[in-house]
Amino acid sequence: MRTQALLVLAISCVAFVSPSLAQTASPAAAPTSADPDRVVCHSLPPPTGSRLGSRSVCRSQREWDQIRQHDAEVLNSMQMKGMETTPPGH
Repeated sequence: MRTQALLVLAISCVAFVSPSLAQTASPAAAPTSADPDRVVCHSLPPPTGSRLGSRSVCRSQREWDQIRQHDAEVLNSMQMKGMETTPPGH
């Protein structure tokens, strides 16, 4: 029984870590370019649950940097907000 619980825990950890590793390898996480007006195209994945529908989006490097910065700010805001609330029952 204990072995099964450890196996489930290990599989759960891999399931949660794998998407984050894939996300760090995405082209959107590439370092900034010397020319912020250079047009860069990224292939976006298909919607969740579909193998069809991937598309390519082209924007300037400056726009990609702004999107990346905005996403980081939103994530940080959500994480900080989560730290401010107390869990139910405490």
